[in-house]
Amino acid sequence: MRQERSIPLLSNLHEWVDDIAPRLGKSSKLAKAVGYAVHQCPFVDRCFTDCRFEIDNGEIERTLKEPCIGRRNFLLTGSVNGGKRLATAYTLVQSCRALDIPVNAYLIDTIEKLESGWPFGV
Repeated sequence: MRQERSIPLLSNLHEWVDDIAPRLGKSSKLAKAVGYAVHQCPFVDRCFTDCRFEIDNGEIERTLKEPCIGRRNFLLTGSVNGGKRLATAYTLVQSCRALDIPVNAYLIDTIEKLESGWPFGV
């Protein structure tokens, strides 16, 4: 569907951007926006020619915002070591999410193994 409907529209947009860019100069806000669009064309095209690339990166941006949302809470970790432990736990949780591993099951399994004598740090 991308090939059939979107590529012709994208081609028209590229033609328009290429046509208008030389007439705008270099310092106006519109000229900067069009210049940005010209430089992004190869990356945008990739989304329509190779289905491995997403059209937007919203999911990644939302993942990156999660630490920012909790940043204020993380100020009160108690100590530098507490902050390091929290960062380690946060990394584990985010890694589980990225790999589609059930977070609760993973953490419960790990804690149970550590309680039963599993060597820590190996």
